[in-house]
Amino acid sequence: MSKAAPHRQALLEQVLKAEWEMFQTVNAVSRASCQDDPDSFAVMRGAQFAAWSDATLESYLLDLNQAVGQGKNLMTLKYARMDGLVPRLNSSPLVERIVEVQTRWQQELSKEFPLVLGRGRGVTDEQANSGTSFARYLAGELETYSERTLALLWQDMEAHLKANTNGARQVYTAMVKALGYEDLADAERSLASR
Repeated sequence: MSKAAPHRQALLEQVLKAEWEMFQTVNAVSRASCQDDPDSFAVMRGAQFAAWSDATLESYLLDLNQAVGQGKNLMTLKYARMDGLVPRLNSSPLVERIVEVQTRWQQELSKEFPLVLGRGRGVTDEQANSGTSFARYLAGELETYSERTLALLWQDMEAHLKANTNGARQVYTAMVKALGYEDLADAERSLASR
């Protein structure tokens, strides 16, 4: 295990703890089942950070801690923004750039692993039917980030673009491994055999 791994794990645990505490107080018409499942929450949210550098994760943890200090709940703001209940929270052009690239990555990966990715949100509003699309969900979340976190996240994504790699693959690989699969192909085969 590298020296960075324990530091990253500690960072991740702090981020997930802060997010979980915020998520528990999100008011909705009815309580979402995932609000009562901390293990699934940790798997899904933890996977989202697999393609992030330590610096980006540290910056996001600072965002979460600052929000708590200001009496803000970033999860409530994200869901309110997704549902169109509040005006735009952040006008940074990085929000659109990140959504555009991540949506493209998601669509590319959906073609390769349709069963794995088909279990989640539709990628675009047109593909989401009556639910919230991946693109809308992501934009709502990104609007809660500081400019510093957005800039660091964009740097992480630029590294993937420069290497011609798909950052969504890293996220979904982390997720399926946490769920007990060897890799994305193993998860796809398993879903196909059901």
